[in-house]
Amino acid sequence: MQSRSGVILVVVLIVGAVLALSVLAFAALMLAQRKGTQTQLRQTQVRLLAESGVEYLRVMLLKDQYAVLHELGGLYDNPDLFCGHIVTDGTIGMTGFGAGQQATLGNADPRDRGRFSVIAPALSEDGILRGEFIRYGLVDESTKLNLRWVLQADLQQPGAGRMILMRLPGVTEEIADSILDWIDDSSYEPREFGAKDEY
Repeated sequence: MQSRSGVILVVVLIVGAVLALSVLAFAALMLAQRKGTQTQLRQTQVRLLAESGVEYLRVMLLKDQYAVLHELGGLYDNPDLFCGHIVTDGTIGMTGFGAGQQATLGNADPRDRGRFSVIAPALSEDGILRGEFIRYGLVDESTKLNLRWVLQADLQQPGAGRMILMRLPGVTEEIADSILDWIDDSSYEPREFGAKDEY
């Protein structure tokens, strides 16, 4: 009889240990799930902050550029318009137990503050990065030339790419053909004024 009670005690201890391990595994899983949910929430908040910046830019570009924007400092390098705009100041909790609740300004969680900045590379007139390498403003992408498109035009009609590039200031026939030879790795023969890697 005593040996049976000893077996039951061992079985109870094993079952208790298995239950304790199950509870620990469940708790660890729930903590990992909570961290994952918080990370996903932060990613959503960051995406919405970026979308706020896009909407801000849309409104700025709708303004009269000659009257209002020049009075505000322009679009090229203007920290007052494009640096650290506050979207949310942290007075409404975004995560944790206080999510969605109003907090006093002194008790606001700094992690709940949201800002956006509009940055672009700071290039000198000769195209070299200068200063801290960034500026607060916009880049006019419509004035850039897509070299793949120029190469396609040149492959479809020989000489067309050279003519397109020569419309840019300071580009000669030699420069245009060299650029086309540099981006065109499929052709082994250099263009009339260009050169390949061997040169």
